[in-house]
Amino acid sequence: MKKILLSVALLMGALTPVLGLNVYRGANFMDYGGKDVFKSSSSFLSADSMKETGLNTMVIPVTWFQNSTSANQIYNKTNGWWQTPSDDAAGRIISYAKSIGLKTVIKLHVDVTNGASRTDIVPANFTIWWTNYRNAVMHYAALARDRNADMFIIGTELTGVSTNQYTSYWTVLAREVKSVYSGLVSYSANWDNFEKVGFWSELDLIGIDAYFPLLMGNMKVKNEIKEAWSFCRVIGSYYGKNWLQTLRNFSVSQKRNIVFTEIGYRSFSADVPADSVLAKPWEYAVTAGHTDMEIQAKAYSAFIETFLREDWFDGFFLWRWHPDPNAGGWNDSDFTPQNKPAAEVLKSLKNYDEDIRKDVLEIVEKPEKVDYIKGEPISFQFLSHEEGEMKLNIYNENYKKVYEKTEEFGDEEVKSVTIPYSSLKTKISRGLYFYKIEFNSFKTTGRFVIIK
Repeated sequence: MKKILLSVALLMGALTPVLGLNVYRGANFMDYGGKDVFKSSSSFLSADSMKETGLNTMVIPVTWFQNSTSANQIYNKTNGWWQTPSDDAAGRIISYAKSIGLKTVIKLHVDVTNGASRTDIVPANFTIWWTNYRNAVMHYAALARDRNADMFIIGTELTGVSTNQYTSYWTVLAREVKSVYSGLVSYSANWDNFEKVGFWSELDLIGIDAYFPLLMGNMKVKNEIKEAWSFCRVIGSYYGKNWLQTLRNFSVSQKRNIVFTEIGYRSFSADVPADSVLAKPWEYAVTAGHTDMEIQAKAYSAFIETFLREDWFDGFFLWRWHPDPNAGGWNDSDFTPQNKPAAEVLKSLKNYDEDIRKDVLEIVEKPEKVDYIKGEPISFQFLSHEEGEMKLNIYNENYKKVYEKTEEFGDEEVKSVTIPYSSLKTKISRGLYFYKIEFNSFKTTGRFVIIK
């Protein structure tokens, strides 16, 4: 296979993946144990197995607690069941993960000790609660900075306090975080709330906990599951919903790529079709049914084949991966893919990438900022000894084509494409644009921003 290299002199989002070669493939490294569990040798061994499975990112959820959904106080828990990881323990596992080549993410959770959902948190006195919450966020922003974490997620599924009336608070908080931490900053919105979050413009990525309902029953036909991402078959208000197109459109409207900050499926077949892991992926308490490895593996495969070729999709963090290398296994019906057929699906990602690369123009230069100055051309350049025809299309943020060009090339190694300003000045103004380039059997897509 001949590799074709493409150099793009455009302002591009630094994290825009090349047609399926996503940035993040990770898992939430999560345990309900003691505050120092991440210091254990088993945690390091589990990190090794994460890397060996083909994942490249470790997410460390740090959970704080409140005693009811209306409580004003939040606190780190240092005794009993399910403790908040100590800073030292979180720092040690971050350092180890980075030493073996994993990206690292700190992700703040607030959970309710009486078992209520964090999505229902609405404190009696928001001002008091927010002061406490902000202090926790800024504490972990400093930890993320000091430990050189790649990303910090400033909140998770706080549906009750992330609607429009609270946008100004989150806006100020995001800016405060960025004043002390230089890595990427995001927020994890619940799957049914991400469109109502009003502060995405302050963040680097749109984070979604992607427990989207797909279909009823224990379907094990991969293509049927894939189709449900474009036509939800769960009876109710979401029937017929095209989740794939909704996410694609939302990424365009917000001018941000999307990462699934959580996605996962239990290895379990439910007796009641409406309770299946495909109808209610978030549900962990259903017991009427039996352990089922195949449905989890097929759900993973369907998700991967649906999303990993989308250029707006920056990757995923599975729910979840235990800091015990022996977790999971054939008798486990929980979410983890460890020691299950689903882990083999993840291992196949390497082969999946190689298959994609067979027909992808690989971008090797992705400048973060190149101003498009009035009168100057936009230039593309790629290297190949092949002869052939190149097709270039440029689309605006509504996917309307604004420019197209076809050009024949000989066997010269360096091939350059120039779009003169005179061809663009009436069609392109400031804003977001997408391009698609095809050369023989190779292709690539991407996005850029015009700044004037």
